[in-house]
Amino acid sequence: MGVAAVTLNGQETPINHSTAKDIYKAYQKGEVELTPAQQKYTESLLSPKDLDEVKYDMKGEDAQKSGYNEIEDAKKADSHDGQGANATVTTIGNIAGVVGSCMAASALANATDGFTQAALSGGMLAGAGVSLASVIKFDNAYSDRTQACDNADGTNEIIDSYSESLIDTMDMMNEDMASYQEQSDELTLGVNTNTSMIADLQIQLADAQAAGDKAGVESIKNQMKQLQGADFSQQEESLQETSGRLEEYKAANDESIGVREGGQTVSDFLKEGTPLGVVGVINSAALLVGSTIMGITAATTTPKLAPFFPDAVGTIAGKVLFALTSALFGTAATIMGTKTKNEFECGSAGGDMQDHVNDLNEMIDEQLSYTDQTTENYAVIDEDSAESQADAKDKANKAVANNSPAPPKKDDDSKGGDKVGAGAGAGTGNA
Repeated sequence: MGVAAVTLNGQETPINHSTAKDIYKAYQKGEVELTPAQQKYTESLLSPKDLDEVKYDMKGEDAQKSGYNEIEDAKKADSHDGQGANATVTTIGNIAGVVGSCMAASALANATDGFTQAALSGGMLAGAGVSLASVIKFDNAYSDRTQACDNADGTNEIIDSYSESLIDTMDMMNEDMASYQEQSDELTLGVNTNTSMIADLQIQLADAQAAGDKAGVESIKNQMKQLQGADFSQQEESLQETSGRLEEYKAANDESIGVREGGQTVSDFLKEGTPLGVVGVINSAALLVGSTIMGITAATTTPKLAPFFPDAVGTIAGKVLFALTSALFGTAATIMGTKTKNEFECGSAGGDMQDHVNDLNEMIDEQLSYTDQTTENYAVIDEDSAESQADAKDKANKAVANNSPAPPKKDDDSKGGDKVGAGAGAGTGNA
């Protein structure tokens, strides 16, 4: 039957070489549940490099989340959809309230008695209530938007601090590069010197062996053993530590990406204030028309029935309602005027923040490129070191191969033996 497929991004996905990496990454993020069998099978399809890349991607995503969370208003901005629909509906409601009140006012001007005026003024008041309610609901993200605007300077400082931090990492990379070159040169010199000394001892060993110098042979072998056991791990660890800091610089870049995304979210949220401000102007104009008409109507209404004006009570009641209507329109106009002003300020703050976000984005690209270049420079230094060590080894091998051990010297004891032999012979002859 094989291992069962998993649900990835809403689709049944078989576990194979082409899908294993995405599945495993989703599993590590908690987006996919795997049975023990599915987990083991997925891991069996991944190379050590694939596993390292998944871990690196996870670290990068965690760093980005951390950076995003540095922009406190980003989550609030994310919680709101665009306000286009809201602005349209509330504007329609506001204008409908104004139009309704104006129609009532027009009918009121032609009313034949105060009782009718009182009834129509109630309609005007209702229209004003609709307008006020619509104005209050205009931009239901208004509170969070103006708060983000108030925090804009602090948000920009955070964004700028990450730009400056990335500049600092490039300075540190320059320092690390100089250290890496120095450490590599030290290691290369040490290894090459060691290689040369071993080759020289090999030549001496061959000569000592050819000469039958047992004591010399033993001494040379001991020296070679010490050199062959030379430990360069400390220098290698220093190189790894220096190059390993690149991961820290990459993490700084990932975190900056999160800050950029958070800043962009807030910037876009604030920039919505500009079109909302334009719509606010339309709403304010409508309210001004309504308020003006209400004022004129209130000033010109009089009792209609003569000679004793039995409708005076209705007219008076109507004027009271006119006053309330005018107050409601005035309140609505004040709220709308404040919102319009603040919406434009939000839009301006969003545009300014966009400049800071753009600067950070450019620095992210520059620092990432610088990190890649530094990585390549390390590779070149490593390659040069490897070539130098290989060249030193090749020269040492050739020197050893071209060495011709000196012919063995005659033993002094054998010479003495010849003399003793001669003397004996001579002595024998005398007898």
